[in-house]
Amino acid sequence: MLLAKNLIQSMHGKTAFGADHLSVLVVQMGARRSYELARMLHDRSALAALHTSIAWQEDEAPSWLFRRLSGVTDAIVKRRTVRGIPPNKVRVSFLPELVGKILTLTGTGKEARFCAEDWVLGLSARYLGLAGASVVLNTSGNGGACFLGWAKRKGARIATDIVITPLVYDILAEEHRRWPGWETRKNLDADADRYRRHIEKLVALSDLLLSPSESVDDGLASVKGFDATRLARVSYGFGAGALRIGKPIPRRVLFAGQAGLRKGLPYLAEAARLLKPLGYEIRVAGAAPFGIRERSECAALTFLGHLGPDEMAAEFRSADVFCLPSLAEGMARVTLEALACGIPCVVTRSAGSPVRDGHDGMIVPERDGPAIAEAICSVAEDRAFRARMSEAALDTAGGQTLDVVGDRLYEALEDLKRKDG
Repeated sequence: MLLAKNLIQSMHGKTAFGADHLSVLVVQMGARRSYELARMLHDRSALAALHTSIAWQEDEAPSWLFRRLSGVTDAIVKRRTVRGIPPNKVRVSFLPELVGKILTLTGTGKEARFCAEDWVLGLSARYLGLAGASVVLNTSGNGGACFLGWAKRKGARIATDIVITPLVYDILAEEHRRWPGWETRKNLDADADRYRRHIEKLVALSDLLLSPSESVDDGLASVKGFDATRLARVSYGFGAGALRIGKPIPRRVLFAGQAGLRKGLPYLAEAARLLKPLGYEIRVAGAAPFGIRERSECAALTFLGHLGPDEMAAEFRSADVFCLPSLAEGMARVTLEALACGIPCVVTRSAGSPVRDGHDGMIVPERDGPAIAEAICSVAEDRAFRARMSEAALDTAGGQTLDVVGDRLYEALEDLKRKDG
């Protein structure tokens, strides 16, 4: 009965919130950031509803038949379980990802598939209404331009969380030219063109753009129609209980993420070749295509493959230095995890991390293997220097907790609502 009542209220635009209270409809595909945007807003009594694709409540589980037909695994169910948000505030549509799977089978390009998924998600969001929300917070245009435009005409303000630099396709194109044969990517030019049109339309529609890092700011500045007065910095966060120090193994270096060109793997491999004779091991935790693992240039890297949470935690506990020479990110959350373990980080500016050069890590130029190797050595070979960096890393991580980030998010959206008022 409660769910039905909530649904009826949302369709008629009614809400239990007062007229002056911030009320946000969060629209997102998938379980990005474990639904923390919606959860942080709920914790501050500002969530009207979360509208998302395939997901389950904590006390729910998909049937055996559904698992059998869909191929959903226990790991997927765990990742797609919405925690800390009441069931009557969670709206789920299975259709967007069904459409996405069909388009994948037909060879449709990545950005065209994303556009279709967003459109279908937006249809269901429009049908169920705004739930009384004064602000619609979407992730990278999830819900699609049609829904966001409709919501804006209904009087809602549009806030968009930009999750990666808008220059991502320009960067990928350059890396494909530099490193032919490392990755196979169909429809790259078509994807780049479609994404460019998508981000320009999104910037025009949005009343507020949330950026997690300076590298995203730089990318947005390249977009036609961008207005810096509509930009707010809201980085990523993690639970305060995640702060912990392990027992680092000297000269063990950890990289975490999908191994590929966007993450700067060729330059990490070059650094590994320079460091291996000195007794360093660079361990790559994350999916890596067979074609990359078998390349002679990557022979000095130790590929671990995809790791579960417990295995990943063990890698963080034993790492002496964390390295992410990424070329295109929003904000790589793995750097936060490393800092929370007291691990000094060697990163590029494009990694979008909160690392401060010479304080809790080292910032190196993009596309520079020797500079990566030199920075790793400067941290690992001076143990007193590393110890100071480790303490500073924990301090930095302490300023990135979900409590801190949630307050920033709320303040940015409340300020947007005030401007409207």
